[in-house]
Parts: sequence; C-alpha cells; structure tokens
Amino acid sequence: MLQPGRLKEVPDIAIEVVVTHGAIDKLEVYRGLGIREVWTYEKGVFSLFALRGERYETIAKSEVLAEIDLAELAHFAQQADQHAALVAYRDSLRR
Repeated sequence: MLQPGRLKEVPDIAIEVVVTHGAIDKLEVYRGLGIREVWTYEKGVFSLFALRGERYETIAKSEVLAEIDLAELAHFAQQADQHAALVAYRDSLRR
C-alpha cells in the first residue's frame, strides 16, 4: 500500500498525446513498465486502455480515476490559453 508522501516506482496511468504515428508500439512499452492504464489523447478525444494480464484492452472509462469526466477534460485541453483552461477546470471540479 502506498503511504502518503511516498512516490511509487511505476505510475498507475500514462497519458500519451498522439501527434504523429510512429513505428514504435507504445502500448508494448507501457506494458513492459507495468503501467495499469494508458490514456491516449488524439484529435480532441481520449481512448483508454487497461492492462489485463499480458495485453491492454480498450475500456470505456478509467478504473483508476473513475470520477474523471474525460469529455470535460478534453474540452479544457483544447483551449488555447492553457493557464486559463487549468483554472477553469479546477473550478469546475470544485463545484
């Protein structure tokens, strides 16, 4: 169990922003690291994958952060002013 204030060796989630597609299978890299969930963000949409045994499977919502509304997060991620978007997203979470 993780104790408050202590860092884990492997994160639970990796977020990959896809700009171009290369020859490297990124999910294979994340699988090798043992990362539980991978979120890819491409063209304003999140796709989520959960590690199941030796492979990733597509999932509809995060199992690690189930309360996150990814459509809302994507909306704020597309804003030109990232600082203002961060403040607005934080404020929306507090409501």
